[in-house]
Amino acid sequence: MSSRAVACRQYRFLNRHTVEFAVPADVTSDLSRVEYLGGGSFGNVIKIPEYICKDGRKACVAIKKLYEPFRDEKNAQRVFRELRLLQMMVHENIVKLLDLYTPDTSASSLRNVYIVSEYAGNSLSEILRRQREMGNVCLLTPDHHKFIIYQLLRALKYIHSASVIHRDLKPGNLALTADCDLSVLDFGQARTLNNDDTALSAYVMTRWYRSPEVMFWKIDSYDTQGTLKAESMGAPLDL
Repeated sequence: MSSRAVACRQYRFLNRHTVEFAVPADVTSDLSRVEYLGGGSFGNVIKIPEYICKDGRKACVAIKKLYEPFRDEKNAQRVFRELRLLQMMVHENIVKLLDLYTPDTSASSLRNVYIVSEYAGNSLSEILRRQREMGNVCLLTPDHHKFIIYQLLRALKYIHSASVIHRDLKPGNLALTADCDLSVLDFGQARTLNNDDTALSAYVMTRWYRSPEVMFWKIDSYDTQGTLKAESMGAPLDL
């Protein structure tokens, strides 16, 4: 672990799972409790239990380090789109954006972007996998299933009312708290219906949840049905 002064903000650097993360020095005093949550093709995520937000309150947060977000125009557009939509969306069933920062000092050296959001709990995919591994133990009851779908539909109503299509709904992009409160995550594949949006691609979404009507905007409804099917089976469809 090390500290470096970058621009006007101090950062501390730590390694988790061979990945270096920069954490603002003024947001937490204890980096020993930082937990690595996982990673994918677009970045890696850590969890900080007590993060001091800009308004002074403490929150449990997830920090996503984006993987080379500006390596080409397509990825830069994806990052811009996700950040724009996260700033726009304010709903109790949609992940909340809290902060955005980079330890890089100039546009020419800009390689790392970090997105800070409220920690929304374990992914539904992880819960379903755990339930399958535990055999006869039922972590999610039929009442849980109903409540999950109800919250997902509430979130979709809000998202669609803003003329936005998520395009990547699946258990891995839905998080649940211990009280079964749901949050929709990851707007990297989302698109707006505005005329000025970029061209759409049919190759979106995890293949197990991809809609055959993907080019005709019936996407999120089909994804929701796939998620409901995964819940009823007690396991993600891609196992």
